[in-house]
Amino acid sequence: MDVYVEFSQRDLYATILLSLLLLLAAQPLLAIRSIGFGRDYIYIVFSDGSFSILYSSLLHLAIILVAVGTVTLHEIFHMLTLKIIGVDFKLKPITLSRLPVAVQIDYDEMEMWQYLITALSPQTLTIALIIIVHFTKYDFKTLLVLTAILNFASSSGDFYGIVKTLIRVRSVRGRIIKVGKLRYLIKL
Repeated sequence: MDVYVEFSQRDLYATILLSLLLLLAAQPLLAIRSIGFGRDYIYIVFSDGSFSILYSSLLHLAIILVAVGTVTLHEIFHMLTLKIIGVDFKLKPITLSRLPVAVQIDYDEMEMWQYLITALSPQTLTIALIIIVHFTKYDFKTLLVLTAILNFASSSGDFYGIVKTLIRVRSVRGRIIKVGKLRYLIKL
């Protein structure tokens, strides 16, 4: 039996909404009581009462660099995983009203298990950052927490794709073959 899975503009909107929900969910998952911002600082108070502060006269630029760096690291994890498991790929931009909003790693075909491992691989970064945050006492802890939160939230497309694919296919077996722009055939 063959199953088609297609991703549309509606799926992009659902992914953006999921990203916002993951941002909200990250706070309790990382045991954060509160996050505060000022003109030149950001601070985090953890559930155990400890806190971390990041002060910089260039805070806005620092946050933008952390965001861009996190998304870049996230995509590098996908690419390294694909290389390790032997899947050929290309990078393509995803646009919304002609504005690039994400990068798609494009492949012609792969096994379902390869897809699942590749989609989840950036979570190793999230887990590693959470472990490091737990054991560090330094103020760069704020930067690590922001990176973990952003990586978790930027995984919304990965999580959404896995759930949609598994709901349609109802199996973790099969071969995924690209048949069009954001349209895939899964041969079971």
